Amino acid sequence: MALLHLALREKKHALMVAHFNHQLRGAESDADEKFVQQQSEALGVPFLSGSSNVRATAKGISLEMAAREARHTFFATVGRANKADVVLAHHANDQIELFIMRLLRGIEGPGLAGMRPVSRTGEVRLLRPLLDVPRRELEAYVRENEVPFREDSSNAELFADRNRVRHLIIPALREEAGEKFEAIMLEHIEKVAEQLEMKREAARAWLETARDFRMLPPWLRKEIVAAQLDDAEIPVTATRLDALLASAGAVSISKKQRISVDSLGRLHLHAEVSEAQVDVEIGKQGGVEFAGAKLNWKQVAMADLTASEGRMVFDAKRIGKKIQLRQWRTGDRIRLSGRASERPLHEMFSRNKIPRARRHGLVVATAENGKIFWVEGLRITEEFKVTEATKCFLEWRWSRSQL
Repeated sequence: MALLHLALREKKHALMVAHFNHQLRGAESDADEKFVQQQSEALGVPFLSGSSNVRATAKGISLEMAAREARHTFFATVGRANKADVVLAHHANDQIELFIMRLLRGIEGPGLAGMRPVSRTGEVRLLRPLLDVPRRELEAYVRENEVPFREDSSNAELFADRNRVRHLIIPALREEAGEKFEAIMLEHIEKVAEQLEMKREAARAWLETARDFRMLPPWLRKEIVAAQLDDAEIPVTATRLDALLASAGAVSISKKQRISVDSLGRLHLHAEVSEAQVDVEIGKQGGVEFAGAKLNWKQVAMADLTASEGRMVFDAKRIGKKIQLRQWRTGDRIRLSGRASERPLHEMFSRNKIPRARRHGLVVATAENGKIFWVEGLRITEEFKVTEATKCFLEWRWSRSQL
């Protein structure tokens, strides 16, 4: 509301108000939308609204991130349709909160420098004219000019990362730094932005060459990769950079995409291995081809338990009559023979030195109870191994030409 009143004072541009209803607070969210519409009409400014059930669409990402994506998609759509800039009311305190949040999350590269006064989403410009104005000054402006506004009640709750930073971390830092806390932080953020820009220019200049980048200093290698991640609109984190620079293969960034870096420092995007799966009924004997692997099995009353390549023996009764073949999924856990408890499958891949580039191509087999009994490339599982009580044995064989 402060931004709208300030923009109207300038009388330089044709304005419209775009309001997005996240539907997160029920009647309160609807009342916010109605309030903004009434205020816009009273001021003679065209009003547009959009909405989405953000809670229902937040799958695999935080509620906060899902809300941001839905809101910015709406703003970008409005901007394109009206050939207009999108002007946002982010202020200095928002910038400081974002900087601390990204610092805690291990964000590297330009993302750590926070929001810029001018940025883009596709062909639509995003303008933030209040980015160097502290919140207290905007609050004073609202009071002095009797600008009506509504307060989002969820701002006081501590479930969101930003709210915890705002209400817990920043007050503690301000107590240590004193009244000049905001000014000190903004000056530091600006210096970080300048330093990062210098590094980024050096990285982009190097990318114009075609030389082996493995001999470059670590900071420049990181910047070269980070610059390309930014161009591809892939979040730059310390963990992701370390994984890319340490891996000889590809690193997964989602269920649909992997990325890798070649010997010249060039970033490559790859389609992720599909999440195909097949349900199989285990009879006395059978076989199937799946994801490039040939699998064969048979149930016997006696079995040779000697370990050999491409062959394992399980307790057939524990596995059951139906199995499923698929590939590694986030959240998979497994208990290998000799282990006291289940561990994340990705951890077992790391401990067994299976390259990242191969992991999503390996076949996983789950028993009738849904638990993993076999993973290509790993040793036998504890829960399904043969014991003295085993009466029926499942001989399991596999092979593949290459992966």
